[in-house]
Amino acid sequence: PGEPGSHSAHIGGCFAGLIVGVLLCKNISKKKWEYVLMVLMSLIGLGYAAFCCYWISSVKNGPINLWEDSAGENGYCWVRQVYLRTVSEYDWLCIRCGSKPCIEFYTKNMTIMQTVSWSVCGEKPYYIDER
Repeated sequence: PGEPGSHSAHIGGCFAGLIVGVLLCKNISKKKWEYVLMVLMSLIGLGYAAFCCYWISSVKNGPINLWEDSAGENGYCWVRQVYLRTVSEYDWLCIRCGSKPCIEFYTKNMTIMQTVSWSVCGEKPYYIDER
């Protein structure tokens, strides 16, 4: 709740629903162009599924989308805020990790830490950013 939604997820869901609808909805009298459309949608759906499987298997450093990848960024999967009096007496600092060693280090060594919304840390620079 309160997190910004990904437009690419909504667009992907729309196309997936359209493909499934064309393939599974009952059509009493099919015309030749409708068979061609079904074959085309089948090929697009299979290509879409193959690309998604490839993308998921090729990601190395945490979840990442196409736009982050094209910008040369690394993925991340863990965002927290920590209080370090030696760095800032009044502010919580945002930390973003994309690897297990980073997550384990901050989990073990930080006593004052809280889970935060992505949007809270998106408004200011990260103190630690493993990207």
